[in-house]
Amino acid sequence: PAAQLRRIQGIARWTFEGNDPAMGLVRIVLERQEEDGSWTEVLTPGGDPITDALPDLIVTYTPRPLVGTGGADPVVRISNGEGAGTLLQGFDISGGNTATDTYFGGCVHVSGADPTLRDLVVHGCTAHLGGGIWLNEADATLEDIELTGNQAVLDSAEDWAYGGGLYASESNLVIDGLSAHGNTAERGGGLMFGACT
Repeated sequence: PAAQLRRIQGIARWTFEGNDPAMGLVRIVLERQEEDGSWTEVLTPGGDPITDALPDLIVTYTPRPLVGTGGADPVVRISNGEGAGTLLQGFDISGGNTATDTYFGGCVHVSGADPTLRDLVVHGCTAHLGGGIWLNEADATLEDIELTGNQAVLDSAEDWAYGGGLYASESNLVIDGLSAHGNTAERGGGLMFGACT
């Protein structure tokens, strides 16, 4: 049967009930840690308990989310000429705010570099340009990106506020799987592109 896919953001743990797993598994329990420290059982996408059908289940999770301090810098900055071998993969990124001095890319700031951004959840970040992700003069690949609840806000001159989820300029992009919802801006609440291919 086709594998069942469930992604977990945060901390996860496996526990076993019944026989020793090495001797024949009776039941496996996957739990996710909640913000209050409690544990909640994770079910399959169909809502069923996870049993001994491990070959039919794929679970991936982000063990350590990247959280910004809310200061003047993005959470992740890729801007030193990094080449096509640069990979940022499998992170939950939040809490960046560059709506002060830096302006660009609250969560992820890419300028003059050629990275691959893959399997990222980018949320709760603020900037004047590209609340979630800002790409400038980049040859970048974006795969399976989720942009949620980011914002591009006006500066003190009441200017900018472009690309709440993502703003890209003068870049060559390959995009394979990108969703944007709940992002806000004066222009391009979800996505905004300028001089891009």
